[in-house]
Amino acid sequence: WENIHFIEGDISFRNFNMSDFEWKSLADNIDSVVHMAAEVNLIKSYDKLKSNNVIGTTEVLRFCLTGIPKELHYASTLSVYVSSDDIRSRFYEDDSLELMNEVYGGYAQSK
Repeated sequence: WENIHFIEGDISFRNFNMSDFEWKSLADNIDSVVHMAAEVNLIKSYDKLKSNNVIGTTEVLRFCLTGIPKELHYASTLSVYVSSDDIRSRFYEDDSLELMNEVYGGYAQSK
């Protein structure tokens, strides 16, 4: 377990509330990131979830591109397709978004 680092904090803020030295040290030594942080809320609007779910993910991506390149593994509790007007019964990773016109709900919109 010595090679696994768990970073807890508010991902909507730059550097995950760590010092510049800690940020650079991790950025130069980590080769893979598992991103499973989000505010899961099916009632809040997109505007209320944007900071954590959109800007936070942007910060994770920025971290992945800082220092050595890192693989990003992203997990979500919701398929965006399920919360859309695209009514197909099956969806695949390489499906096009062209048939989707609208995504319902702030949480799905923030994913």
